[in-house]
Amino acid sequence: MVTPFFLDSAGGRIHCTLFHPTNPTPGAPGLVFLPPWAEEANKARRTMARLGHSLAGAGFRTLVPDFYGTGDSEGDFVEARWELWKDNVRDARDRLRDREAGPVYLGGLRLGGLIAAETAREVAEPPPGLLLWSPVTNGRQTLRQFLRLRLAAGLGVGGDTSQERTADLLERLEAGESLEIAGYELHPGLAGALEARSLQGLLPPPETEVIWLDVVSDPEAGPPPASRSVVEAWQGQGRSVRHRGIVGDPFWATQELVDAPALVEASMGFLKRLEDAEVPGHAP
Repeated sequence: MVTPFFLDSAGGRIHCTLFHPTNPTPGAPGLVFLPPWAEEANKARRTMARLGHSLAGAGFRTLVPDFYGTGDSEGDFVEARWELWKDNVRDARDRLRDREAGPVYLGGLRLGGLIAAETAREVAEPPPGLLLWSPVTNGRQTLRQFLRLRLAAGLGVGGDTSQERTADLLERLEAGESLEIAGYELHPGLAGALEARSLQGLLPPPETEVIWLDVVSDPEAGPPPASRSVVEAWQGQGRSVRHRGIVGDPFWATQELVDAPALVEASMGFLKRLEDAEVPGHAP
């Protein structure tokens, strides 16, 4: 079943979609899965819905929120702030916990994965598992990629981008100016927070099992270099990280909508095994 609803959160109401079994059992596990930002979120909705439906069939509740200022939530994108989005995650997680769900896992796609990893370190009760789909590993690089969309679209001052560079846009943000990027008005506060974020420094809690799935074109090539660096750093500090490359197209960035059934299937398998390992009498 699918239940859309609005949740009172920091800053205002956020829209949430809850995927759940028709007859959920008491103490059923839950997952809060976070979308990416901007246009990537729109491209990813179908695959995130497929994840929710598949997990519902396996007895999970899955809650997918729209961050404040995005999607069907209240507010405008220019009002979005990093800390406000993390508050949205905490409130969504509390909603699942209040509804008698069992353990609540966190996860996210792209920027949503970065936010999930940071939030997992800060909540009083760390999640038993963290599901990352091709997460953003470097906020600074992601911000620059986003700014280049403006240059490519020809949205410079006076319609002339010949003299406008990424460095110029960064200077304007640092000066406190909001910028329109690909139809989204980016506030300097959100840009500054993203500039300072790196997955490398967000070591997960010791009790959190990390499931890291990268969408790749060649499964034999191993993790992408940026992912490998973080995975090895986390493993080197004693964290349990399971990485797998899943063959497919980057559905959050393709021109046409594409599916990622292998990604959904792998995610469901990993989460079911983690949950079985947590329940007495179940084999890991």
